Amino acid sequence: MQDNEQENTTDATQNGSTERADEPQVCANCGEEIETEEWHPLVTQTDDDGRFRVYAFCDENCRDKWKDD
Repeated sequence: MQDNEQENTTDATQNGSTERADEPQVCANCGEEIETEEWHPLVTQTDDDGRFRVYAFCDENCRDKWKDD
């Protein structure tokens, strides 16, 4: 049996992202680390190159500030 630890994580590089699901998430607005075991707000966008992006935020206030910029 081979050790397939990576199979248990989502490698997002196939979607154009360099982040992996097992890496810490940080807030797209303030840069604080996000506790991924708890709910947190997200915003999705398609950039000019057609890539689908997901932005995570530590709370609704940071999401709203990011949207206002």
